[in-house]
Amino acid sequence: MANFTEVIDEWAGNQYIEFLILMGLWLLIALLVVFLIHWALKKVFAPYETGTDEEIKKILDWPVFILIIFYGLVDSLQVIKDLPDSIHETIYIIYKLVFSVIAIYLTYKIYRSVMIPFAREVSKRKGSNAHKSFIPLMDILGGMAIVVIGILWGLQFNGVDVMVFVAGLGILGIILGIGLQDTISNFFSGLWIMMDQPFAEGDTILYKEQYCEVLKVGFRTTRLYNILNHDYLIVPNNDLANQPITNLVEPDLNLRVTLEVGVEYGSPIGKVKEIIMEAIDAQPSVVQDDFERKPVVNFKEFGDDSLEFLSWYYVREVLDQWRTKGLVQEHVDRRFKEEGIVVAFPQRTVSYMGDRSKEPKDSKPVLVKPAGT
Repeated sequence: MANFTEVIDEWAGNQYIEFLILMGLWLLIALLVVFLIHWALKKVFAPYETGTDEEIKKILDWPVFILIIFYGLVDSLQVIKDLPDSIHETIYIIYKLVFSVIAIYLTYKIYRSVMIPFAREVSKRKGSNAHKSFIPLMDILGGMAIVVIGILWGLQFNGVDVMVFVAGLGILGIILGIGLQDTISNFFSGLWIMMDQPFAEGDTILYKEQYCEVLKVGFRTTRLYNILNHDYLIVPNNDLANQPITNLVEPDLNLRVTLEVGVEYGSPIGKVKEIIMEAIDAQPSVVQDDFERKPVVNFKEFGDDSLEFLSWYYVREVLDQWRTKGLVQEHVDRRFKEEGIVVAFPQRTVSYMGDRSKEPKDSKPVLVKPAGT
């Protein structure tokens, strides 16, 4: 018994044994912290069922464990009095460097791999369009900001004066601003497009009288697909931001199509309207189930050469307009021929007065009075 007590007393006075015991305690603390993180994440994210808690676990487990163990090493080494102060200082410097790197890494990974996907999923569930443009924008800008600010903070945390770097970045920014004016203009135009969302990827727009599908909105350029010409366009964002753009899918995919027809005087007005409406109703792509968008046929006016009719209807898809209008016109033309209705065309009467040079010089204009006066 006395020998055991002596051994315990000897161990109690041994600084290396104390160091090992303290490291063992820090190991237990690290495992406990990791367990508590798992428990807290499960409680917080369980209602959302997005798998976010599992993603955070993968990110936090090893960095947090290593950080606690490293801190425990720095703390436990204090009991070893034989180590020179230079070693203690070196290990502490290494610890600060490791701490700053892990802090930046964790912040970046949690933002890009957890917060952004979580926000995107919530946006989709609520039916918002933020996941198409605004969230990708915040993904890139936030990631860049975390890296830049994190590096400056890490340098400051490790005793480096960052004001020199800040001043250098300011001068560099002025030089780049002068030399890259067009690039910077396109960059901020891209930010405006992403934040204001006049159109989103997948929308059909009217750009310079061309029907284009938006493929991708980037920071410098926007990629468009010219639907009719089968062209791939790369347009600077500054060009898109400074001219009118028609978004053809807002407020919905329906598009109003107009049709004007002129028939000869004497044609039966009621029959003409009936045939035009019949032609419109025969097309399945025409909207019929919306009272406010029902097809309309009107007798417009008595024109110079014809009776003018104006009709309009809505097609379900923007790109259906040409095919539908062609089918409607073919139907109208066929039925007009069957009913003997003639489509009018402009007519002009030209009278030839002969050679006026042969008229007597003393001839005078003859005044012809209307009959009955």
